[in-house]
Amino acid sequence: MSVKKPVSVELQQADKVGEAADRPYLSLYRLRLRTHYNDGSCSASYPYDAVLRKWLDAVVVILTAEMDGEVQILLRTCLRPPLLLRHMAYIPTEDAAPSALVRELPAGLLEPGDEGPEGILHRARAETLEEAGYDLPLTAFSLLNGAPWVTPGVLPERIWYVRAHVANPADVQEPPGDGSLLEAHAQTQWIPLGAALEMCDRGEIDDMKTELGIRRLARLQGL
Repeated sequence: MSVKKPVSVELQQADKVGEAADRPYLSLYRLRLRTHYNDGSCSASYPYDAVLRKWLDAVVVILTAEMDGEVQILLRTCLRPPLLLRHMAYIPTEDAAPSALVRELPAGLLEPGDEGPEGILHRARAETLEEAGYDLPLTAFSLLNGAPWVTPGVLPERIWYVRAHVANPADVQEPPGDGSLLEAHAQTQWIPLGAALEMCDRGEIDDMKTELGIRRLARLQGL
């Protein structure tokens, strides 16, 4: 007996209904969809909301260094203002201490001109200098396999993981940031990979892309 299952979704309509006039960064789309099934049938048309961003995909940089006889990974503190809105929606449990501070891997959006694998590596190099203060050669960066979706139920963003090893972690400058107040005075910290894994297990790393990056690095290191 064959099992009926979806094989594709048809985008029938996509209307842009929300965009800030002076800062067109995020756009809300009202969609009409129809699902097609393996037996040739299709569903009725149904609504769905989705969001697009001015620049969609992002690169995440896994920086490593050998210090004190072990592999360490660089994390930074980031401000994420949308976290301040959690109280405005239903949440199953009350947050212990609402905060917009998140510990993350260095990352940045891919911009026009960052095309193909080489463009992704160039953006990773730029973000490493901007957010971590390390001016590394392009040859130090390597693109990892895969580019997972972040929140595919809302935003069709992929993140691209790039790894780079810092041979001399003491050779660092003050991270210039991107010039925005959001990135002013961001802090960076080298953390032993084993300790970072333990932080993930305790729930102290609560950024999903960062936990995934830490665990992918651990896998590459044979941990």
